[in-house]
Amino acid sequence: AASLLERNGDVLFDGYLRADKPVQKRATTKMWAQAGLYRARLGIESASARVLESMQKETTPEGIAEVLRSLSSAGIRPTTYWIVGFPGESDQDFEATLALVREIGFAQSFSFKYSPRPGTPAASARKQIPDGVKSERLERLQALLSAQTSAFAVGLVGQTFAVLFEKPGRYAGQLIGRSPHLQPVHVFAPAHAIGAFARVRVTEAKPRSVSAEVISERLPDARVAAVAL
Repeated sequence: AASLLERNGDVLFDGYLRADKPVQKRATTKMWAQAGLYRARLGIESASARVLESMQKETTPEGIAEVLRSLSSAGIRPTTYWIVGFPGESDQDFEATLALVREIGFAQSFSFKYSPRPGTPAASARKQIPDGVKSERLERLQALLSAQTSAFAVGLVGQTFAVLFEKPGRYAGQLIGRSPHLQPVHVFAPAHAIGAFARVRVTEAKPRSVSAEVISERLPDARVAAVAL
């Protein structure tokens, strides 16, 4: 990040982070944001101390929460994935995860039911969670995450950003790209724009995507990188 700042480069980068102490430092995350980090991907999985210990993760719910607050304070949007129904997960453990999701809010997040992997300690653990319980917990978590994603999309209306058009849409003359935060972006533009960047303005938020209008065609190719920090 310091090197990028010194070069004053117009670079956006997407970072894979561990939720550990260096990321809790707000001066550090502020510098990353100034250098171009706009989204951070983390593998949090749970916000329960007991479950994190069972997963052998070297972090705590308090540490995770501080990491997420640090990133958010710098304007860096976190995204992560969650695992529900890990062996031994109690109702209280699951509620701890819901509480953290409610506090932070996620523009984009992913969630899955735990599935045993042969040969791992968790696969042979005694307190396996019934599939019905895992399904009910996953449904509740995904409903919360979906509501947050929709609320974030509404907040994008009126904003402008660069989009790389990837493919044709469902309707004639429609193209699809993705926002910097992974939402599909639907616009009407000529087919030759596929593979090119253009600046768009969001005009409408939908449950799983946004609609936009092109306001500046054929931007110079943006430089976007994914890095591990």
